[in-house]
Amino acid sequence: MFVIICSLKTILYVTGCYIIMGEIFGRIFSEPDRYEHVFKSSNTWQIGLLFIGITAFLYLLSQKIGVLVTGKTMGQNWNLLYYGIGATATISGCRNTGTFIKNNPVVQFNYTFEAYGKNRVEGDDKKVIEKDQSPQETEQLEIMYLPNDPSISRITENLESMEFNRFLNIKFMVVVFIFSAVFIFSFYQTVFNV
Repeated sequence: MFVIICSLKTILYVTGCYIIMGEIFGRIFSEPDRYEHVFKSSNTWQIGLLFIGITAFLYLLSQKIGVLVTGKTMGQNWNLLYYGIGATATISGCRNTGTFIKNNPVVQFNYTFEAYGKNRVEGDDKKVIEKDQSPQETEQLEIMYLPNDPSISRITENLESMEFNRFLNIKFMVVVFIFSAVFIFSFYQTVFNV
């Protein structure tokens, strides 16, 4: 039911934007000189630039801290869950990323493990640890790797809990929706309140 309601809202939003934009472009093309003056004195372009800047910033920030789930990483996670082989990895290094999630630091672990009991493979992944826990206390991690490509590996704990990634994706979509609605409303006011 939730998916149907969200789909209907999206269809209505896109249809409404399409109709409004058609009317707006009709007016602009009928009197281009008048609307050129109107757009020079409006702040619509500033809102559009702000929208693009904040969206790009949120996207790059999510990508930098490693919580952005793309189609490729989601596919790899599913492949690791269904086809992955579990192994115990030895930590070869760690570094604090400087990012905090719920006041707990995100640490990037570099590790090595044996694929098929003979090949040593290196990997890295990020993990949220408790703030009172030292990353140096951790000597081994449970990981999963793909049998056909051992270079693709993740900490098992990260594969099991995807709630935070889903929360961030929803938050990102809501922010983009709000900014696009504000931009379209501003554009609408600029054109129809001439």
